[in-house]
Amino acid sequence: MEDQQKPFIEHLSDLRKCVFKSFLAWFTAFVFCYLKSNFFVGLITSPLLKVLKTLGQNRFFIYTQLTEAFVTHIKVACYSALIVSLPYIILQFWLFLRPGLKDNEKKVFMTLIAAVPFFFIAGLSFAYFMVIPKAFAFLLSFESHQVDYALQLQPKIADYVSFVLRMLLAFGVCFQIPVILAILAKLKLITVAYLKNTWRIAVVFITVISAIITPPDAMSMILLALAMGVLYTLSILFVYYFERNRHA
Repeated sequence: MEDQQKPFIEHLSDLRKCVFKSFLAWFTAFVFCYLKSNFFVGLITSPLLKVLKTLGQNRFFIYTQLTEAFVTHIKVACYSALIVSLPYIILQFWLFLRPGLKDNEKKVFMTLIAAVPFFFIAGLSFAYFMVIPKAFAFLLSFESHQVDYALQLQPKIADYVSFVLRMLLAFGVCFQIPVILAILAKLKLITVAYLKNTWRIAVVFITVISAIITPPDAMSMILLALAMGVLYTLSILFVYYFERNRHA
């Protein structure tokens, strides 16, 4: 290892620089995202408005507290900045960890670290384009336009944005399954045989997580469960790759 003799205080100094640069990157991205917050809020509100349009309806969002719209724009800018700055933040922590790794470990962890933003964006995209529209279509089916029982959605911007952001974040995290299991395999905490033998437990776990994360409609739950099942299978292939290289 390149810096095995480096004093502990220097490691703390390097970590402080890493955290500071990461925060600076996020803050810079936050300023940009806030200036463009109308665009990002538009992206978040688009799925519901598109579903309403297919139903031949035209709605608008409301806010019931004076600061609600402003706080919503701040929240959207914060989350958007995190996504925009994520590759740079990951790079900074990689540069912090790299000197303490062996050459063969560097190659493996560099691949895994590069996979984090890829799978995160994949999770966001899957939720945004597949799950959320299906969920909204299901939830809007409970509207009623009968004379004696009229029930119509009037979306509140803060509640809606919080709901969508939670969904996106949950899917982004769930899609890290291959990366997490690959790291555990690299640390020799799990094996291919273990993953194959515990697939029934994995199915139950995936089903429970899907039921918790998604809205209460079967389609959203099935889509997430299928995606997590594919990711679990992909994880087995990753672990097999690490084991084969280890014994090569």
